[in-house]
Amino acid sequence: MTEGNGVRNRRRSAEEVQQLLAEFKNNGMPASEFCEKNGLCRSTLYRHLSLARFENKRRRRNKQQAARGQAIVPVEVTAQEQAREEGKGGLALVLANGRRIEVQRDFDEGVLERLVAVLERR
Repeated sequence: MTEGNGVRNRRRSAEEVQQLLAEFKNNGMPASEFCEKNGLCRSTLYRHLSLARFENKRRRRNKQQAARGQAIVPVEVTAQEQAREEGKGGLALVLANGRRIEVQRDFDEGVLERLVAVLERR
């Protein structure tokens, strides 16, 4: 497919897009001139710039949340048939460093809250 200016559309790899964006940001050339030189539509350039800004903003937000201890982390949920059959269905949290926090079904919520508060301070 060709556009009105005779430039043929083609899909660029993520690496090519990043290379073009870096070149555009560093050369100070007007967008129209840069796009003509590189066979790129201005709307495509602006779309990629917008997506890059959005991605950078998302990364900064995630880093800030992680620094505050609010990051989303992967969790594995496992079922223990024997505990369920015995009616003990408690909760176990195994941390990345191997530490384990385990409570039974009738645990004291206040104790758990204090434990979590201590862990969040570290």
